[in-house]
Amino acid sequence: MGNFKMREIDIGGTSVISSCNPGIGDVNNDKKDEIAIPVTQGENDTIRLVNGEGETIWITKVKFLRSYYKGTLLSHRHIFTEIYDIDGDGKQEVICGNGPLYILDGETGKIKNVIDLGGSIELWCLANIMGKEYPSNIVLTLGKKNDDGGHIIALSMDMKILWDAKTKGRSFGDIISSGDINIDGFDEIGVSTADTNEFFLFDRMGKILWSKNIPEEIGPDSHVDDFVIEKIHPQIPGKQLFSATGGCLFDKDGSLLWNLNDILEHGQRVFAVDNQNNRQIKDLVVTDSFQRKMYRVSGEGKIIWKYDDFSSFKDDKGEEVMRISTSASDLINWSGKGEKEIVQAELIDSGLPTTVSKRGHVKLYLTLLNSEGKTITKLPYEDIITDQPFAGAMCAKAARVTGGENDDIVVITHNSGKVLIFSNILS
Repeated sequence: MGNFKMREIDIGGTSVISSCNPGIGDVNNDKKDEIAIPVTQGENDTIRLVNGEGETIWITKVKFLRSYYKGTLLSHRHIFTEIYDIDGDGKQEVICGNGPLYILDGETGKIKNVIDLGGSIELWCLANIMGKEYPSNIVLTLGKKNDDGGHIIALSMDMKILWDAKTKGRSFGDIISSGDINIDGFDEIGVSTADTNEFFLFDRMGKILWSKNIPEEIGPDSHVDDFVIEKIHPQIPGKQLFSATGGCLFDKDGSLLWNLNDILEHGQRVFAVDNQNNRQIKDLVVTDSFQRKMYRVSGEGKIIWKYDDFSSFKDDKGEEVMRISTSASDLINWSGKGEKEIVQAELIDSGLPTTVSKRGHVKLYLTLLNSEGKTITKLPYEDIITDQPFAGAMCAKAARVTGGENDDIVVITHNSGKVLIFSNILS
């Protein structure tokens, strides 16, 4: 398993942490990252900042929107959190919300601004739609209870609405993200609506550049789980958009260049990594969560390697009794060599094992791979089985919480209410 240290931070009880996407960043300039986490305990919602030693730096009371029809969090697993200097004052803010969007002082947790647009701000991302040298805008999705559709809204640095683009669908999932696909100095924004099975690419002014019917033109799903905008294909001008769903590579105008529909059952995560022969273009690392497989793919759609040595729980007859999927992952400098390795977490997404009680503990693994798809090590961790549909890691993210030369791994478990920090002990 290699030499590693694991620290546990107990947030307090089961099923309380509400994010596959915690904020990671250095709020106090001590060259160590802190972790910002949305937490729900009953009707009480907070955002918490903790450090790598498990100390709570601050806790701020907020309010997350419950579902209109279930009484639960509207997007429990996908409350986005970011540590970023959004107002350009030289200090880090914590940005988080589900319903209203909160902007907090990174050092103190004091609320600096609340963006309340009268509905659910379900997803949001940073974007450069003003042509600056850095992202200075927030682009968000908004759903309102009595509205017949949804909204994509861009905000200025002072949190004023720049534009509001209406969509027929209002169930946004699971990602909104930005990138400069036509290399003009301004970001485009991609997002999907699950209730209408559509994926959109908007320009910086909120105009739809192109859209796709997901089941017919991308892959067998209602939404796009992940995508990247990078220079991927060596012969095609501009950058391209690659969707983990369907494994589709589109050019800047939305024309399909190639896809992996015959390989991927449920593409979940994708990363763009440096091509080893040409640093001007990127290869792709995409994970199929249902088949527990990971692929490295060239810009022309060639499979460079495949990895499939993840866990599988089977009974004495060889039948799978608990489905393990591979969704949470990140790029990481684990070895300290400056290389980008891959950490992939396992989670349970349906079914219960016959050998584990309904409230029992289950052991899963983080798998670390090098750029050639070879196993570096496997790190064990535990979560508990509850009546919730998931167990295991909500996220596995790279962070410098211990201040070393290499990255640590931050894992948040679905049900045990814990943050796990894995550190490599370099020889």
